[in-house]
Amino acid sequence: MSDLVVRQDDKIEEARPPASLLELIAAAVADPRCDVEKMERLLAMQERVEADRRKQVFFAALSLAQAEIPQIEKHGRVIVKGVLRSKYAKLEDIDVVIRPICAKYGFAFSDDTEAIDAKTIKVICRLSHSEGHFDIKSLPVPIDFSDYRTGSQSVVASVTLAKRNLRKMHLNITDRDEDTDGEALVFLTPEQARDLEALGQEVKANWPEFLKWMNVAKTTEIAVRDLQKAITGLEAKRRSK
Repeated sequence: MSDLVVRQDDKIEEARPPASLLELIAAAVADPRCDVEKMERLLAMQERVEADRRKQVFFAALSLAQAEIPQIEKHGRVIVKGVLRSKYAKLEDIDVVIRPICAKYGFAFSDDTEAIDAKTIKVICRLSHSEGHFDIKSLPVPIDFSDYRTGSQSVVASVTLAKRNLRKMHLNITDRDEDTDGEALVFLTPEQARDLEALGQEVKANWPEFLKWMNVAKTTEIAVRDLQKAITGLEAKRRSK
């Protein structure tokens, strides 16, 4: 369909679309009769309208992004004396899931830190959208000092903990426990691990390949409930020779 036309001074001219508010303001400012205070109010109104639009786009995109983010399994483990105390979703596991989804919907994260005192640090996480709106969340965390880490490593561990939880807060991420059929996971003691490794040496097993088969990074991460599976697998190696 062709554009509407208007007749002016006996000439047919193509109708122009309505000017934007900024164009109207620019035209008004060029007029010597312009009311400056009125223009300032118009500019403030334009800024509010644009800010509201960006905010609406932000939350619409956030809703779509959240709908695509799956529950993330807790692969991180806190083990004390061979007993599982807690599990958590690692930052790298969260990142590998959310990064492509965030890029798809125009989101990006940025982080900053602020020292509160000698034992506490505040981590600030900003979720920005390509349209300009952003949301900021922060979390104060105690520095997790440990005899097994340097001071700087303790700070990094605490910042990582906060970044992990702030991303979960921004995107409403939930963790998912591995299916253990209600059984509490208990891991091999150092003595059990040494005995198993000794068996591995006896049957000349490829230990890195064996750990990969058991889906663990090291022997002490093997659950007690899987010990018989590990022994059976190694004994099968002996019988195959």
